Amino acid sequence: MNARTSILNHVNRAEQLLRVVYPLAKEPRVLLDAIKELNKTIPFIIQCRPTKEDAVKLEEIRMILDKHDRAAVEFVRDKKLVMCNDVYTTTKLDTKKVDELIEVCKKYGHA
Repeated sequence: MNARTSILNHVNRAEQLLRVVYPLAKEPRVLLDAIKELNKTIPFIIQCRPTKEDAVKLEEIRMILDKHDRAAVEFVRDKKLVMCNDVYTTTKLDTKKVDELIEVCKKYGHA
C-alpha cells in the first residue's frame, strides 16, 4: 500500500466518524477518535513534503492528542470536547476544527 492510499484510508475513516458516527452518537469524544485517525496520516504526508501552512496544521493534530493525554479534566460543553490541563488552560475540539484538519490531510491523498 502506498502513501496516498494510506492517507485516503485514514482520512475516510476520520470523515466517517465526523459525518456519520458523531451525528448519531451525539458524543463529542468521537471527534477525538477522528483526530487519532488523522494522526496516522502524518508519517505519510511528511513523505509528500507538506507546505509550511499544512505542517503547522499537522503539528496541531499532534498537539491536540498531546493535550488530551496530559489533560487533568475533560468534559463536554456546547457540543465541544473541552480538555483542561493542571492549571486549567483549556483546549476545545469541535466539528469545525476536525473538518478543517480533515481537508488538510485529504489534499495529500488526492495530490
